[in-house]
Amino acid sequence: MLDSTGLFDESFYLESNLDVAEAVKSGAFSSGFAHFKEYGRFEGRDPNELFNTGFYLENNPDIAAAVEGNKITAFDHFIKFGQFEERDPNSLFNTRIYLERNPDVAAVVEKDKLTGIEHFVKFGINEGRDPAQALQVLNTLLVGNSRGNNVQRVDAKTGEILGEFIPANSGGLLAPDTLIYGPDGNGDGIQDLYISSGDKPATSQEQGASAVLRYDGVTGEFIDAFVGDNPNTPNVDETGGLHRPYGFAFGEDGNLYVSSFLTDSILRYNSTTGQFIDVFATGNAQAGGLNGPNGLLFAPDGNLYVTTQGSVARDGEPDFSAGLPSQVLRFNPQTRQSEVFASPATPPDGAGFVSLLGMAIGPKDGDLYVSDFANDIRRYDLETRELVKVLPTNYTGTSPSQNFTGSLAFSPNGNLFTVGFDYSEGANNRGAILRYEGTNGNSLPSSGNQGAIFVAPNDDLVRPIGMTFFVG
Repeated sequence: MLDSTGLFDESFYLESNLDVAEAVKSGAFSSGFAHFKEYGRFEGRDPNELFNTGFYLENNPDIAAAVEGNKITAFDHFIKFGQFEERDPNSLFNTRIYLERNPDVAAVVEKDKLTGIEHFVKFGINEGRDPAQALQVLNTLLVGNSRGNNVQRVDAKTGEILGEFIPANSGGLLAPDTLIYGPDGNGDGIQDLYISSGDKPATSQEQGASAVLRYDGVTGEFIDAFVGDNPNTPNVDETGGLHRPYGFAFGEDGNLYVSSFLTDSILRYNSTTGQFIDVFATGNAQAGGLNGPNGLLFAPDGNLYVTTQGSVARDGEPDFSAGLPSQVLRFNPQTRQSEVFASPATPPDGAGFVSLLGMAIGPKDGDLYVSDFANDIRRYDLETRELVKVLPTNYTGTSPSQNFTGSLAFSPNGNLFTVGFDYSEGANNRGAILRYEGTNGNSLPSSGNQGAIFVAPNDDLVRPIGMTFFVG
């Protein structure tokens, strides 16, 4: 069997838990493992990149109930029972598929000589058995270049840009905006990457037709246009009118929700087939309405949160002349009724306008984080709507700021990342990546950088907007 030491990685644990690293450094604990045994496993901290506590509990409600009742920890359950019951420790390692693809391993497991995950850890990784290759996406940040029409891979520990994950224009990729890992589309048992693409109507025959494209979550290879128009049916728009998809999110109802920015609507699709279902919501050109929908997020409270830019779509163009506010709306998915969750005023030291964009739920505090394209990051209490904190994003050091801010993503260890780009003359939209500590929001620069700069302005980042982590 795989014991607790076999599923613990000291380096991973200390890098993922800076408070523990400081405690070990000060002599409060002899090692990260000592902390994990005494506190970490009870606090739900992950022992290594192969065991994801959140995934394990979410996919095993019986265990979650036992953990909630303080009868056992998720980690202890997996060590004592889960690995023998062929329960999966993360979304990358599918025990059933691993044994099906490796009958020699299955034969040994059948004789109770070891478990599937034990074989993978002790032998399979070194032997290159799937999903060994998939480990490269763990703790890797993917960044979409809206002007480079590609996706870059970044080491989330060092900030090193590792090269293209998805080459320019692969599968017709143009102006990528939102990147999300979602349902497996090619049968390998691993989540795939979905990207909103295009700035023209879905029915356009030119490059840049609006679509949601799907790529292999490990290799970046193009799979298909998950949501897209069929050019062989010129009189039918299979997307339901998609034009400039910005944000999208998978709902608990088994459907995919996509914001169609240039039609002021949210469209719904089957999350298995990509088939259009209906128009979930439309704008009304009034304050508090769906005016220029951008980011979408389903929160733990079951509601759909939407950022709007305050524009009205007219003839395929955004019209800001009405002066409508950029807001965060909250939709009840069942009734489709909406209300204004947040409507921030324009900061005095900002770019002169508000343009809310990306959203993320803090894994440690449960709060809603919202990026303002033109200003900063705002953290809201999900229940009270209270503004808890404002995180600065002005890395150019100018007044007003000369950099815009893109999407948000929390890393597996709970730190917050965002992207930005310099829009000043001659800067060529060169991008950077910012990082913040996940518990207090303090800037967390990489070695040699200041402020929140994790990756300094880099020519490989060209007007970056979308970003995501693979959370195993």
